[in-house]
Amino acid sequence: MLYCNFYRKLRKLNSRIRIYGDDTAPTRPWGIYVVDQDRMNLKHICGVNPVDGFVYELTERRWDGYVLRQGWRRVLKMLIKARLVDKKKAEFEFSTSFEGTRGKGFTVGKDPLTRAMEEARQRGQQKTGVENYVEVDDLVDIHRMREKFRQDKSNYWA
Repeated sequence: MLYCNFYRKLRKLNSRIRIYGDDTAPTRPWGIYVVDQDRMNLKHICGVNPVDGFVYELTERRWDGYVLRQGWRRVLKMLIKARLVDKKKAEFEFSTSFEGTRGKGFTVGKDPLTRAMEEARQRGQQKTGVENYVEVDDLVDIHRMREKFRQDKSNYWA
């Protein structure tokens, strides 16, 4: 969904919701805020990052749980949980349903270099019993793999 449409729909659901970013307020982190009744204080609800002018439906997470890209479904669920937005109105406005498990998003897997380093650490710990021990041969193999990825410009992990 376009970022401007997402913001317009949020404002329709609750006129106190604002989205501030680096360009409008450099002292605040990019995200969704709620203005108090007196319009003086802001409360940060969550982050939102439009990518090329779009806010995606599903949340994209890194393998360790870090949110790479916030989806509008997760944002709406947070606003509904905080009782800032009515669930029925949000379902009507966004033409969707929040029942079930549809909005969980997806997880991006570990990159091959991280996986190779973890496997080398496990092998080193099994051999020596020392935590975070990696043999030189494994490090050389991982370095060669990284250089191969860097030379291949079409590779995602380069």
